[in-house]
Amino acid sequence: RWAVKGINTLRDLPSRMSENVAPSPPSPLLDMLVSDGYGKLPRTIAVPEIDVSPYTGQARNKPFVDITADYLDVVEKAFVDILADPETAAMIHGYFEGRPWLWNVALNYSEPREGLTDSQLWHFDYGDQRQLHLMAYFSDVGEASGPFTFLRMEDSQRVARHPFVIERMTDD
Repeated sequence: RWAVKGINTLRDLPSRMSENVAPSPPSPLLDMLVSDGYGKLPRTIAVPEIDVSPYTGQARNKPFVDITADYLDVVEKAFVDILADPETAAMIHGYFEGRPWLWNVALNYSEPREGLTDSQLWHFDYGDQRQLHLMAYFSDVGEASGPFTFLRMEDSQRVARHPFVIERMTDD
């Protein structure tokens, strides 16, 4: 991943450096993202509930199963709806200083289980100096199936972390 990103960065650097980038408009979402490390989009998007019954049991020994290919049209529509929101677009534009780089769009299925594993445990994301994850749920989320939690940047920075190894930590 690092090698490909490095090669692509070097390849695209001359054209990206010569571009004129419009200044970012003020964005309360960006302010929250920068200060807290996360934020909630100002509106909900309508996404169809997905029948996950064909995938039941496939994630038993994995934190999730990528089902993007089976629902590509749904994923693309949801992604376009999210990016079409002016406040969200302004936040993304400002966060990446006018030069966002899309790395991945995926629909992952994760099922409730006893105990947590891998990315379900508390962790820092690695890979890029600056990255942004936009998440939307395609099924109901409640105590039995979630909820997704995110700690404020100030709290996260109190945890010592290895500079190169992804560490997964229990709540304890």
